[in-house]
Amino acid sequence: MLLVALATPAFAAAGLGRGTRAWVLLGLIGLYVPIAGAGPSLQRAGVMGAAGVVATAAARPASRWYALLLAAAVTLAVNPRAAGDPGWQLSFAALVGILVAAGPLRRAMLPAADALPAIGGLSPGRALADGVSLTLAATLATAPLLAYHFGAVSLAALPANLLALPAVAPVMWLGMLKAALGQVAAAGPATLALGHAVRPPLVYLELLAERFAALRGSSVGVRAGSPLVLVGGYALVGVLVAGTVLVRRKGEDRAVELLARWRRSRAGTRRAVLAGAAALLAVVLLRLLAPPGPPRVLTVRFLDVGQGDATLIQHPDGTAALFDGGPPEGGVTRLLRRAGVRRLAVVVATHQSRDHDGGLLDVLERYPVGLLLDGGDGTRDPTFRAVEREAERRGIRRVAAVAPMGLRAGGLLIRVLSPPPRAPGPPPDDPNPRAVVALVSSGSFDLFLSADAESGALDSLDLPHVDAMKVPHHGSDDPGLPALLRRLRPEVAAIEVGRHNLYGHPARSTVMAFRRARLPTYRTDRDGTVTLTIDHGLRIATER
Repeated sequence: MLLVALATPAFAAAGLGRGTRAWVLLGLIGLYVPIAGAGPSLQRAGVMGAAGVVATAAARPASRWYALLLAAAVTLAVNPRAAGDPGWQLSFAALVGILVAAGPLRRAMLPAADALPAIGGLSPGRALADGVSLTLAATLATAPLLAYHFGAVSLAALPANLLALPAVAPVMWLGMLKAALGQVAAAGPATLALGHAVRPPLVYLELLAERFAALRGSSVGVRAGSPLVLVGGYALVGVLVAGTVLVRRKGEDRAVELLARWRRSRAGTRRAVLAGAAALLAVVLLRLLAPPGPPRVLTVRFLDVGQGDATLIQHPDGTAALFDGGPPEGGVTRLLRRAGVRRLAVVVATHQSRDHDGGLLDVLERYPVGLLLDGGDGTRDPTFRAVEREAERRGIRRVAAVAPMGLRAGGLLIRVLSPPPRAPGPPPDDPNPRAVVALVSSGSFDLFLSADAESGALDSLDLPHVDAMKVPHHGSDDPGLPALLRRLRPEVAAIEVGRHNLYGHPARSTVMAFRRARLPTYRTDRDGTVTLTIDHGLRIATER
């Protein structure tokens, strides 16, 4: 709908006739669906959009139920198993909910909507009622399916979606215009300007999703996979919609009376009430979306980025250092925002490996960085080279991470223990043994980080006793690990590893080594992000 609404006026202004516009719109829809991923919901939207365009071009009435059933038939013809896909089910459930419930919900809201003053002949209240009724209907219609498939009912989805309404269309339209202009070489400045314009509403949507998902009690767990959950959920939705209609009918006279009183009140009073409500909403939004401040005590976070490494150290003086950024899909920048990071004094790229350096490009693009400790070791890998080029483009100081090296960033002391300089020539085939091994210290606290360097690369190092350590190479099988633990004698260890990974990490031998050492060990696949706080002792908190 948004794509067609964006393109139709432009094609009309270009002088295209109704039939030609229809063919071009159909081609645009056919192009958009695969570019956007061609998931079940996009297939459904594409077929329904195409049906609407054809109906308009043929001057025939457009039946939404017909379009919905046509979409179901086409998507099932393409893939008969699509009906078992949760995305397919949710997409159609949302549309059925809108077709059934949005109208009654909108009519129930109209008395309150009409209380808002018109602006330039347009009714913002009615536009708000349209958006709220659609969102409420879709949210209610999909809630039982979400509970059935995923074992949780989100209490935050509805308010988050309502607050997201104003940003969705600008993101879609500006993004599509940027994509279109990006195909024209001469449109570089305009494309850049659109990129800057789309960024604020996109960040707003990201923050809404993050903040509402992080709220305590944002979802309620239910018994997943039970047909009773599904049947009971839809029965409850039906009761809610029917109750809304009944309440509207019984309270219609009262609503009309209240609306009349509101309209008879002084214009200044109405403006003051509306301004106060808008100010209150703005304050709530600012409080909700404001990033958290940095921690007040020394904090180490072993970030849950999936199958990869990302370790964040934050000093109470505001200094933050990041070792690796996990894979590109790990969402490290989201986790940094959640941790209150506003600037990174040091970013350490320990070595070339997708699960370590894949997220660093996004970090350099989004955060001010003081120094990049470059553990690329001469790699020619394009992903790692992109990180180095981005650092150069942004004027970030780049230093090769070669031992021995010591540097101080605020209250943090970082000592690089390995790798030593190597002879000129091509980089080694296996970058793991020459990954950056470092000791991060603050006061009497010492943290040992060794990326993917295992005991074979650590045996020759002079290692002190430490308070905490990140287990090498995601807990892979390492015969020298017991001896390494005896040398380091840490109080706590963390394994940064992804769920159901294909490498068998952590290895059973590694798990047993920590059990025999009676060393508390945490895993990001089970515990989520693991947080150590150091203040008159060491405290450990887990996300799950």
